[in-house]
Formats: sequence, C-alpha cells, structure tokens
Amino acid sequence: ITVKNRIISANMTAQEFLAYLDQIPHLLDLARQQDEIFRYRVQDEMRRQHREEGRPFLYSMPMRHLYRCPLCEMETTDIFHELEDPRRESKFRFSEIVLHQAAVHAVPPEADLAAFLEMCLKETR
Repeated sequence: ITVKNRIISANMTAQEFLAYLDQIPHLLDLARQQDEIFRYRVQDEMRRQHREEGRPFLYSMPMRHLYRCPLCEMETTDIFHELEDPRRESKFRFSEIVLHQAAVHAVPPEADLAAFLEMCLKETR
C-alpha cells in the first residue's frame, strides 16, 4: 500500500492501518537493532533526534502489567505506544491491544487514531 499522492480515509481497514503505521519509524524496534541492552536509552536519543528533525515516529514502552484481549482471551504484556508528529507538536497514545486486534482480529482503528496517522503521513513522502 502506498501513501504517496493519496489521501487516506479516516475509515481505514485494519490491514491499511498496519501498513500505514509500518511507514512510520518504530523507534524501539530500531533501537533494539542498534543495542539490545541499552535499547531504551537509544530509543530516547532517537526520539530527541526525530523531534529536532520534525519527523513523525512511534515511541513504545513495554509495561509491567498484562492485557487480555476480550475477543480471543490472549493475555500478554501491554505496551504503551505514542505516535508523535513533532511538526504539529501533537501525539496520540494507544495501547498494544489496538495493534493486536488489528493484526489478529482485523479490527480497524478508531477514526481519531486513523485521522492522526493520516496527518503524520502527509508531507513525509
């Protein structure tokens, strides 16, 4: 799925949501590739750099508590996600269950998250 020269609908499907989100740098994944032991420190430095450069990013922090999916009863570590667009000085926070339900159960994101993701992707290509 390409975003270039296309307006994304806030009514995006779960598959579109995941594909569009993959176009945003996932800082924790990138930090793990650089340094598994100090990944959170590296992620914080990457966040600072992305903010300075005005580039949207996804910041993630695993939590100590678990979440249980009401659709499949799967229980796993919750992850706090923050989709940030420094150009607009705005961010959208959501939990890991949003990604799980999109990937496993094809549950589309809420319209406000979809619209925020759309804003993050504009002007990045």
